[in-house]
Amino acid sequence: SHVSSKITTVACSSGAAAWLATDAKGNVIYKKSKDANATCLQHGEKSLPTVAACFEKDNTLAIIIGFKNGVIRYGTSSTATFRSISIGTGRVVSLLIGAGDLVLATTESGIVAQFSAFDKNIIDSHQTSLKDCLCGLPIIPDCVSTTKRHKSQQWLLFHISENTIIATSIPSGENLWSVPCKGISRRTMSINGFGLSMVRGSRDIIVKKLRANRENAGEVRFLSENFFLSRDAQGIGSITATDRRQYVVVGEQGDAVLIDGEKEGLGITQKLLPHHASGFKCCSQRGDIAVAGGGDDTLCVWDISQNPARLISTINLSKNTDVSQRVLCVHICDKTNLIIAGTSAGTVHSVEYPYGPQNISDRFLAVPDDFGACLSVDVFDGLIAVGGSCGRVCLSRMTQRDDVKVLKVHQSGVNCLSVGFDELEKKYVIVTGGDDQSLSVVRATISDMITVSSITATGSIVTAAFRAVRLSADCDYFMSLSSDQRLLIHTKCSQSDIGYSLDSGTITNVTRPTGLSLCQGDVVVVGQGIEQLSLII
Repeated sequence: SHVSSKITTVACSSGAAAWLATDAKGNVIYKKSKDANATCLQHGEKSLPTVAACFEKDNTLAIIIGFKNGVIRYGTSSTATFRSISIGTGRVVSLLIGAGDLVLATTESGIVAQFSAFDKNIIDSHQTSLKDCLCGLPIIPDCVSTTKRHKSQQWLLFHISENTIIATSIPSGENLWSVPCKGISRRTMSINGFGLSMVRGSRDIIVKKLRANRENAGEVRFLSENFFLSRDAQGIGSITATDRRQYVVVGEQGDAVLIDGEKEGLGITQKLLPHHASGFKCCSQRGDIAVAGGGDDTLCVWDISQNPARLISTINLSKNTDVSQRVLCVHICDKTNLIIAGTSAGTVHSVEYPYGPQNISDRFLAVPDDFGACLSVDVFDGLIAVGGSCGRVCLSRMTQRDDVKVLKVHQSGVNCLSVGFDELEKKYVIVTGGDDQSLSVVRATISDMITVSSITATGSIVTAAFRAVRLSADCDYFMSLSSDQRLLIHTKCSQSDIGYSLDSGTITNVTRPTGLSLCQGDVVVVGQGIEQLSLII
């Protein structure tokens, strides 16, 4: 109730014995563990607070606040007044609590100053080269009493220089050690005891390999650590696999890599596919051919039997039209190597071998005019399934593409789908995942025409949109991946409306999952994530 504007800083004392917060109106709100209610003070500084710290001593709470103008206000809960010192004109970026009542303050301009939280004098202040100081620790030898006041001591400060974390001793200025850490932001570092934790920037494409246990569907075992790819990618990833367990991963910045997954764990990157200027949205692979669809209306086709991979063709799908044809989904058909691509304009194209502009079919499949963007495509044994942003799926056959079944399966976009054939039921199975957080299962037969046996849906079963679904080869189970990091294993279950279980799975710890591959029992998840680094000091 004391807060009258946005909170600017928060701090907690050692052992959570007390906490404080500041707001943009000059209020300082604090509470000690023994107090029944919080107390509100005015710090009296016109500048905005940038950092705060507090600690308890003799049942008195010391409050220290650093400001944007280089001023530090500090006081105690017993006096309810604040002293003021200035350590330069730059923003105060860190306040460290040391032995006794010592405090070390650092500014963005590289000034460090030591002072007592119970005294008005600055013990030591000098300019350093630490322009981007992150956080630090007091170095307190065993022989130094922690109750002794007004004595300068050593500190270990961490700062960034040229993608390297450097530990520097203060006041000597000696660099003690350094660790290369590209992508680290100073706002993502923290101290816990004598450990330094950092989070790498979250623009990397990462891949996780897992092993699913169908006998105990709740068990999913991670086989590898985070595998970082496409360093400057924006987090859009897609992944496909062949029986050889090779995985193609693409990033939105036009990076693509080929991974060998034969080894335990994910393996290593074997080949780097040639960089292309378009932003990749999807990819597919069969044998020695890999294809990726781009945001610049193009398909890129590679021969991956060579090292490095050879770019066979770049095909522009909007060459004969003024309408943008961003490629959102792509599939290479078994045996024929025919490429099928769905676009943002709601068109389905095909490209025959040898891949080139002369072999493009602009209207490979006649989807309805109000179908919206083609978000997903899959082909199995001649049955084609295309999912649209309107929540519908189009089913057709390779041999009779005029016969198109249009089915409503979701309330909004069909983000992903997978097609298989159940030998026991003698039916095709089409599993779809929607933007409406639900799954749908369609069962159909083919004779002279496509006959839909059943359409069943789950309703909302996760808290975010589904990003990928993959059926096993025998349709005994399928896996689903949603944006809330849930990787679910759905095994056959007669009690379920859709014929598959809904309650078994795990959390992938891939922060923004975007793609899923299922090959010979191995599961690979790709997405945008963060890397946690830990250093023991």
